[in-house]
Amino acid sequence: MGAKDVTLMYSVVDLAGVNRVSVRVLGNAAAAMAGMASIPSPVVEDDRPLVAASMFGVTTPAVDAARERLDELGYEVLVFHATGSGGRALESLAQSGLLSGVLDLTTTELADDLVGGVLSAGPDRLTAAGARGVPQVVAPGALDMVNFGPRDTVPESFGDRLLYVHNPTVTLMRTTAEEMGELGRRMAAKLSAANGPAVLFVPRRGVSALDVEGAPFHDPKADESCFDALDEGLRGLGRRGREAGPARQRPRLRPRHGRPAAPDDHREGRRMTRDQVPSTPRSAGPRVTRSPFPAGPRPTGPHRGRGGGAT
Repeated sequence: MGAKDVTLMYSVVDLAGVNRVSVRVLGNAAAAMAGMASIPSPVVEDDRPLVAASMFGVTTPAVDAARERLDELGYEVLVFHATGSGGRALESLAQSGLLSGVLDLTTTELADDLVGGVLSAGPDRLTAAGARGVPQVVAPGALDMVNFGPRDTVPESFGDRLLYVHNPTVTLMRTTAEEMGELGRRMAAKLSAANGPAVLFVPRRGVSALDVEGAPFHDPKADESCFDALDEGLRGLGRRGREAGPARQRPRLRPRHGRPAAPDDHREGRRMTRDQVPSTPRSAGPRVTRSPFPAGPRPTGPHRGRGGGAT
């Protein structure tokens, strides 16, 4: 139910007395409760620090590469599909104190919240880790798209917008330069309020697989509106962040080079080191890094991830 592990069972009929249908439904519910209560919780002997990662099909190559590296460094990565409920679950877990870090490479739910798409995680998305002081690496991943259902469900007010029909049940709409600018301002405000370390990863070759050169949503000017707003909103927040006071310097915008971002991608990517997602929060603020993004559209659709098809 929502972002919690709560199970509901539909009653089928109104509970106005017991009848031959409700007695079976209620009996099944009671049996399910008894079964769950009688089985002890599994014991997992794994003390690796937990890192939560947000993912969409169009950001899967980057998340896979980061997950592989974090696994090498001794972390366990929990992946959340950025479909509204996934973002809310990530926020809830970050707030719980169980996480050692957040790899938020897929902040697309912010676009749905701004424009009115169907996969919004609410206005509090991208706030829990910062409020809790959990270290986070953040990117404007898949901010180029707003999600809707079938093509005929897209509001008429968006009739002149660039649409991409992924399948009969999923239609994507490209965000405009104005919307991207507002998304950048919102992200900057949320990151500026972080109580723990925060690194912004800026994908210069497209914010999703649909936004790379030659892809349907490729729009460098719209992306720059977002990047400029992020730069402006985070100006003055250096390595020491909010603690630096009036004399703090503008963050350096520099590329970070390392291993390829994906096995089939030989462009430059960024290699994360363990101190960027420490197991215990440190006092620091946001800093900005601009770097190449994994290129490609490798997945077949925006919601395709490892082990699953499009939603």
